Amino acid sequence: MATHSWTAMLLTKLLDEVKKQKGFHSSITTTFSVDGAFYDSGIERRLNRDSCRNNILLADATMFATSLATLPEAFSRAGRRYAVVPARAQACFHPKLMIRLGERRARLSVSSANATAAGWCRNLELVGSLAWDARDDGLDNAAQGQLIRKAFNYVLPWMRAVPGDAMEHKLALLHRDSPWLAEFRENIEPLTLQDGTQIDLLLERGDGAGVGILEKLRGIIGHRQAHRVVLISPFWDAEAQAIEDIASAFPSAEIVVGLPDRRPNFPAYMNLSHLNLRLARLPAALGAMRDLHAKLVIIQCEEGDHVLYGSANVSRAALGSPGRAGRNAEACVYRRYPRDEALSWLGLELDQPFDRSLLPSVRPEPEPAGDAELLPGTVELDEQQLRWWPLSSGYLTSATVLLPGGSEHAVRVGGNGQGLADIPGTPSWPLIVRFRLADGRRTLPALVHDPKRLWLASPGSYGGATSLVTGFEQGRFDIMDLAELADLLFERPDRASGGGGKGGSGEEHRDHYDSEEEFRRETEDTSRKHAISFQANHGIWSGHPIQALASRIAMGCLTGAPDPRTERERELREEDDLAAGEDEDGEHDAMPRPEDVANPAEQEASSAALSPEEQAKAEARRRRQHDRRRKVLLRALKLFDAWLAERVQNASLPVDDVPAKASFILRLLHEAARLRPDSETSAFAPLLSELPVGRDRLSGTTTLVISILERIWASQKGQAPLAQRLDPEARNARDRTDALAFARYSRWAAVRSLLLLEAGGPALATLPLVLQRPIVAILRSTYLVAPDGPDEHESLQKLEASIGGEPELADATYERLRQFRLQSAATH
Repeated sequence: MATHSWTAMLLTKLLDEVKKQKGFHSSITTTFSVDGAFYDSGIERRLNRDSCRNNILLADATMFATSLATLPEAFSRAGRRYAVVPARAQACFHPKLMIRLGERRARLSVSSANATAAGWCRNLELVGSLAWDARDDGLDNAAQGQLIRKAFNYVLPWMRAVPGDAMEHKLALLHRDSPWLAEFRENIEPLTLQDGTQIDLLLERGDGAGVGILEKLRGIIGHRQAHRVVLISPFWDAEAQAIEDIASAFPSAEIVVGLPDRRPNFPAYMNLSHLNLRLARLPAALGAMRDLHAKLVIIQCEEGDHVLYGSANVSRAALGSPGRAGRNAEACVYRRYPRDEALSWLGLELDQPFDRSLLPSVRPEPEPAGDAELLPGTVELDEQQLRWWPLSSGYLTSATVLLPGGSEHAVRVGGNGQGLADIPGTPSWPLIVRFRLADGRRTLPALVHDPKRLWLASPGSYGGATSLVTGFEQGRFDIMDLAELADLLFERPDRASGGGGKGGSGEEHRDHYDSEEEFRRETEDTSRKHAISFQANHGIWSGHPIQALASRIAMGCLTGAPDPRTERERELREEDDLAAGEDEDGEHDAMPRPEDVANPAEQEASSAALSPEEQAKAEARRRRQHDRRRKVLLRALKLFDAWLAERVQNASLPVDDVPAKASFILRLLHEAARLRPDSETSAFAPLLSELPVGRDRLSGTTTLVISILERIWASQKGQAPLAQRLDPEARNARDRTDALAFARYSRWAAVRSLLLLEAGGPALATLPLVLQRPIVAILRSTYLVAPDGPDEHESLQKLEASIGGEPELADATYERLRQFRLQSAATH
């Protein structure tokens, strides 16, 4: 177990916790109070710098909306670099967790501290941590793995309840990149550690189901008699109901309430003389200038001390009441220690009486009930289309969306209970909107998520493209997954909104602040400096791993490099053969490969047949993924079209990367003509049809391929072909190889497309004739860059095989090219 300590938690202390154990790809942080500036700069920025990029913040929905309304600019990276889940409970969403997940390790922090500057800079907080590592086979390590899984299961329903692409993708990353989660099942009873102490997580969802945390604690203690109960809490019931409940649960115990000299918040106006209750002064060494925010319950029995700490105040809303669950969502750690060790463990002495004159003596007035605030639900931006999933479908009728700046746009009803609105222009981020309902009421503010940017900010994507290359080589991604990265290939990088990491200004981020105010000043200064640095360095991104991967994928079969997926399949076959040999020798305990470990959903699906409803949901999920991939493909084509047009029109722009990027797009088109949602169903059409449909000549991949090649290799409105600027004698070896290989790739792609069109039937009879002229121009230009050689036929066969085509089509392509060369020689 990690060491627990009662201390004045300065920022450096909690950031020391965040810095422990590198190697995490994802984080889930929960909070009640919301401080966008602190999470952005104090927590998420540090996680991102350590390559933990799949970050999710769960915050109380009302508190989050209030924070958006008060200080929207504080959430500068929200919606594009990390996702925010507005979480709801009957009363409030109150747990304070940080879960960090890696491929073979994990870490959990449970505390009383919100993810705010007050919680991490100023308050007195209590924090405990658990860590699991796949390399550790100890008893305590296994127990901590179970508890981390329990915490993950606890927060999972709130994340699953969020509709849209952003959270669906983030959850898929969690399961994909932490396959070990499937190995653990959450514990039901407290776990015993090697030192004989016990540990558990007591969790409350705040949905009215089951029993509360206090009842769970009583169940663990059983019929044992308690002689003392210690309570420390920053907030109490106005009528002290929870204290009454605890006194009834442990009637023979003395109740000791520990209070600080600074701002003791205890209901002294209540007559509690009938209780065996004593007020004790907390040690002054804890900090006279800091607010107490720790929550602690210690129940001392003859056989040991039972300790509860975490997010729950001593109130019925947090702990529940006899036979009833609490109304808050809460997360607490339970520990059982030997008798009388808990107080010394915490460094607490409770012998000094508390000065009752410091207590507020006036009963607080109840807050007046106001109009119920309307929570907005979930909002995403897909290109220029806003997608809204309101909490009630009734909100959609005649609703409008209110954008920053005052513009208002109509919301139309779409499918799956969502509203759609067209947003003109390019919005500024963070994008925060409200909705006006038909009756004139306005919702609270909503943060808009950009699923594409969140994908780019995730592991293996933006800032971690090398991981994506590895993922492709291991067969975890296909080329259509890489289409998500079209922005990295064809746009200038948006470093200001998606950068971070160790780049930027090169400054070291401070870890220690003496006060919340000092942190605020430093954050403002650092933000301005980084903004200037981003503007100064906002240039073309060169040498990105994705560009190298594009070249390798598209032209590897010509340069002798094997297809990475084929190589991976061969390696897996060899591993299987090796594993089979080990089994024959009596070795039956070999560790499974990550790709062989199913996630919980897959295990459940395999253990029982899917119901018709589950089958329908699975089919709808595949359709959404299929539709999303088609959108990604069309966006990649749009970005490439603009990128290529800029180079055709501006002769001063470099063209060294045209072969790799054009080949990448052509390969996408070849894959799109055959790619379906899965290999077992033909219910879905390919992403794009191979042949044109109707009168739209560019609706098929064959004609799109020819159109792209014509723009590169043929003259355009009197201008020389773009390809003439390619240098087959380039100084850079990769550029030289790319130019030669691209010429061969282009010949094959153009003639192959023509052959498919000629075989397309009467509806396409005239189209091949129209395309003869541009194809001749393409071929002539390619031969100027790369004359054919004795290996031309073999190259065409490799290209055809790389997309799963028929060998006969490669032979027919070679024969057509041979005829063209003969005709060209005869005319010259």
